[in-house]
Amino acid sequence: MNQNSPLRAALPMYDWPEVNEANDQLWSIIKNELISAGLRAPDGLTRNISYSALWNEPDCVFSQTCSRPFVDGVERHVYTLATPVYDAAGCEGILNASQIVCRADDTRESVKDFQKATVVCNTLDSQSGFYSMSAYLIEKQLPGPFFGNTKLSGSHRESVEMIADGSADIGAIDPVSWELAKRLEPQSVKYLRVIDETPQVPGLPFIISRQLIDEEKAQALTNSLIAVLKNLPDRLRSELLIVGAGSAKLDQYEYVRQIDNRAIAAGHEKFS
Repeated sequence: MNQNSPLRAALPMYDWPEVNEANDQLWSIIKNELISAGLRAPDGLTRNISYSALWNEPDCVFSQTCSRPFVDGVERHVYTLATPVYDAAGCEGILNASQIVCRADDTRESVKDFQKATVVCNTLDSQSGFYSMSAYLIEKQLPGPFFGNTKLSGSHRESVEMIADGSADIGAIDPVSWELAKRLEPQSVKYLRVIDETPQVPGLPFIISRQLIDEEKAQALTNSLIAVLKNLPDRLRSELLIVGAGSAKLDQYEYVRQIDNRAIAAGHEKFS
């Protein structure tokens, strides 16, 4: 790659407008670690660009990816670095479980009661919104296709709003997005309740292009990022819910890859 070509960095997974400033500060900390490792890094974050345009391109110096797209091809282009640990219900170390949400006034008591209901998910390639729900249906041995209708919201935030306003009955919400919604979408969350959570999977790793660094340097950078993420300023810990970090190995993501095969076998390759 041309050493003079522009580089991009993005933290797109939880970059709600209300926490843009906090993510900018987080990037400033991460950028210093990259520069200390001998890498070039852009001054600011790139926003308003499709995920795939970042994750699969050599000019993406740093980003964070959903675990499903990671095993579906992004892994060929990047190394995983540190995986953040979040202070959110459903999170345990680098593992996380989506929160299965319905309206508070819905009389149905468990997910099995929502057969033929309308489910919402952010995107069909989302681990937290789609595949983790599929894993739940498999674990509970529920018949597939299980739901009666599927709606796509485009984001977990929109999924929360759609369940609250009755456009959908149920959905799996990423645990960090759910915590952000409780803080930033109280007018919607007050109409909702959590009825269960999905099986845990490895969380959302930070990634770097393989064209920018070798495996040995990637491991060294991983170690330095783990150290700084464990010691973020209190304000950033509170706003971004990051309380530490760990290192997820590729074989830990194999479970994520296996969910699809199990879903197809059980009739859950689609919800409805």
